[in-house]
Amino acid sequence: MLLLDEPIGMAFGAMGIGCSIYAWFWVVVDILDAFAITTSIEMMKNRECANTVIMLQKFARAKRTFRVYQIFKLIRREMIIQFEKRIHD
Repeated sequence: MLLLDEPIGMAFGAMGIGCSIYAWFWVVVDILDAFAITTSIEMMKNRECANTVIMLQKFARAKRTFRVYQIFKLIRREMIIQFEKRIHD
């Protein structure tokens, strides 16, 4: 008998999927960002140049994060509209 046939199995499966998504989209991204910043400035001697590189990379990361947030916000709005249509039908 599969665990997915029971509610507890479905809960564990959902938790596993949730943990995988969290690890892939947040933990791995943070590790790779830290590694990229470290390798980009590793050989630089000019502190002003190094700080500029760090600032630009953080800005790029913030822009990416904001774009993802906008996409999630748009998806949420569409889901609310579809939910309201179902209620009124």
